Amino acid sequence: MYDFIDGNVVEKSPAQIVLKAGDIGFRITVPLSTSEALQGSGARIYTVVLVRDEKIEIFGFLTRLEREVFQLLDSVSGIGPQLAMKVLSGMSAADIISAIAEGCAARLTGIRGIGKKTSERIVLELRDTASEILTGLGEIPASAEDKAVADAMVALVKLGLGNSEARKAVEAARKALAGNVTCEALIRKALG
Repeated sequence: MYDFIDGNVVEKSPAQIVLKAGDIGFRITVPLSTSEALQGSGARIYTVVLVRDEKIEIFGFLTRLEREVFQLLDSVSGIGPQLAMKVLSGMSAADIISAIAEGCAARLTGIRGIGKKTSERIVLELRDTASEILTGLGEIPASAEDKAVADAMVALVKLGLGNSEARKAVEAARKALAGNVTCEALIRKALG
């Protein structure tokens, strides 16, 4: 229906924005990463419009890759759009695709609402498609530091922190350590 909407962000919360385009304000559900990245007023939001049970919802993303990952996750039986948004709020689209393509269901279980069976179903149903996406994107650089950051975030979420809290704590620890970053060092610094 709509590929994207250009407009000005007039309201913003962690899960939704209101994007004014012309004389219309579109209430759009967004992942946390999109909400945090929106600075200033102007934005282009790539959209998915879903009509379910006589309810129209607009889901928005900063990149086409995020939108594609959302649509893939939503296609998995038992996931749905709300859980797909939680997954995108817990990990970057590139990390999700990498985890699925590598068959690493454990990386997905660190996201609140995703258990072992659900993460295994996601990997089983989407592994081939994720591999094709990775091939199309080229190799996504995943340094040892990036993997340590991802693993530390998963560990902190399992310890009870929320996704956004874990992300902020790990990023602060990463900046403070500035150099030889390991998963263990990140966790210690984030908890300290």
